[in-house]
Amino acid sequence: MILLTASATTKLEQIHQTAQQLPDDASVRSNLTPEQAMQLRRWGEEMVHAFTVRTLYLNELRGQSLLTQKSTAVYAVMQSINQLMGLRQIPPSETDIVEDGDHRIHDDVTIRLLKNLRWLTGRVCPPECLALLKEFHEKRPFLSRQVAFHLLMTLLANSQ
Repeated sequence: MILLTASATTKLEQIHQTAQQLPDDASVRSNLTPEQAMQLRRWGEEMVHAFTVRTLYLNELRGQSLLTQKSTAVYAVMQSINQLMGLRQIPPSETDIVEDGDHRIHDDVTIRLLKNLRWLTGRVCPPECLALLKEFHEKRPFLSRQVAFHLLMTLLANSQ
């Protein structure tokens, strides 16, 4: 059994509060079904929860600053997922497939998504995540909303 100090207990109570403060506006759900919006929100709350736990033993000012930054990045990732779901097609000029199998992404939404994921996780998106993005971009016009959303949620899961 783990015993927590009064300070840690107070911070744990703030976890739920902080996760609930994630904005829930059209920018994170306008292109999603209600079920997809709820699933994306749960992902965001889980991420904020994990970061809150990591800040438990930091001094209050540093912990709150870091949590605010991470929460903002989580919100930005959620916005990017919503925006990508709203696109039926990425113009070919914005995604170049290079002969060696790598691909360069030029669309702003995907670049923002990758940058925020990198900031959240502290590492570059693994190759399997880039492969999922490539598949998403190539097949987006032909994918059902559910399959497209599943690819993006798999990307989020694999990037952690």
